[in-house]
Amino acid sequence: MILIDSLYINNSGGLLLLNYLIEEIEKTDMEVTYLIDVRNKTRYDYIKEERVIRLKATIRNRNQYYQSEQSKFKKVLCFGNIPPPFRLSNVTAYTYLHQYFYLDPSTSKKSFLSKAKFMLKRYYFKSLAYNTSLFVVQSHHMAEELTRVINGARQVHVLPFFKSTMSESTKSKNKKDFVYISNANPHKNHDILLDAWVDVHKHSPESSLHLTVSDEMYHKLCLRIESMWEMNVINHGLISGEEVSDLLHSTEYLVYPSLAESFGLVLIEAAQAKCKIISSDLPYVYSVVEPTLTFDPYDQQSISDALIVALEGTGVPTKLKTKNDIDQMLKLLASK
Repeated sequence: MILIDSLYINNSGGLLLLNYLIEEIEKTDMEVTYLIDVRNKTRYDYIKEERVIRLKATIRNRNQYYQSEQSKFKKVLCFGNIPPPFRLSNVTAYTYLHQYFYLDPSTSKKSFLSKAKFMLKRYYFKSLAYNTSLFVVQSHHMAEELTRVINGARQVHVLPFFKSTMSESTKSKNKKDFVYISNANPHKNHDILLDAWVDVHKHSPESSLHLTVSDEMYHKLCLRIESMWEMNVINHGLISGEEVSDLLHSTEYLVYPSLAESFGLVLIEAAQAKCKIISSDLPYVYSVVEPTLTFDPYDQQSISDALIVALEGTGVPTKLKTKNDIDQMLKLLASK
């Protein structure tokens, strides 16, 4: 029996990865129990009811579950970034890490309190590192950072997997438009992008900047975006995978000023949609694509200069450098 422990996973990219993994596991004959965070509202109607356990994600609840149920399992995949709460007897434990801030909280632009919380989480994460047999990450950049943080205490395997929503399209691209597909967490760097857009608009008044920011979650930023409608800044709000595909297929450039990513699925999807990617000059980018142009994400002028240069037709086509290794992930889980 295999335990897929997904406590602490309830939204965003982590939930997309989890649901894709569960879909693929359910196509196999593996005997699996899924430990699901109660905040995860996904209806897993296609899974036998007895295979799904929902718990409130607390340290105490997780510890108690492991203490009472560990004898049932031969293998555990901790998918919520955190290794098992203690060393498991006669159990092979894997930990899938896909949250970069456990490795370097300093890259976050969150408040001091939020950074302090991440520092505590990082300490907790490191204290449990010896409880896992193997770490699995999505990119070589993440592998290097994790190895540094845990001082090589455990093996680290790179096994990226992703479910692309990209479909074939006959849409023609607007050659002067940019899109940034992202939520608006502080490290996503929307404010400096909007600052830079002022100069881009002066240079190319016909260009548009398309954003996907949820008004419910980021109302203050949305008000700023609305105030820039005369500069062709357009907010599509929270959109579906199909809408993401349509937007990427109809836009020439993906601009990506994020300060940190564990993987960057949107970079992959943009490359698949043949967008030219103008991105932060940071290691996470080069783990998955060779971008068309780069900029310093902390420098407004650098961002605006790169976007203006892109409009002039400068830069090489973006190249995709990674692939979907879901089959290898399933083999790892099924191995004896």
